[in-house]
Amino acid sequence: MARFGGTSIVRDNAILAIVEYIPTSHNTDALAENNKIKHNTGIGEGALTSMKWIKPVHKRAVGQLVAHLVVQFSSVNSANHAIWDGLVIAGKHVWDRRMCREPIRCLKCQKLNANHLAARCTCRETCSTCRDEHRMAE
Repeated sequence: MARFGGTSIVRDNAILAIVEYIPTSHNTDALAENNKIKHNTGIGEGALTSMKWIKPVHKRAVGQLVAHLVVQFSSVNSANHAIWDGLVIAGKHVWDRRMCREPIRCLKCQKLNANHLAARCTCRETCSTCRDEHRMAE
């Protein structure tokens, strides 16, 4: 009988979406608010698993009235329903779009989709602004 050591990582198939221009009065942690979104939008129970502000609340500008949210859906069908029909958050009909992952970039040589990161990069130092051979800070 073979034994396997180490730990396993289970990744869920959650779908992330960005919802723009949400009133900052919306409380992302309030269960009643999340239930109201599900009811007003018509998405199923358990479809909306979490939401958080993209920018932390303490970093907002004074008097800022709207901000953007990252919303997590439990299934592709729920996410598609929200993308096609929109969501109703804080009494406002808003649209969301699927959040795409950015490509991995080495911060030393600036290569996109590199199979390495800066700590193991053997290429020359490249400025991300002008592409010359120096660090961006210089």
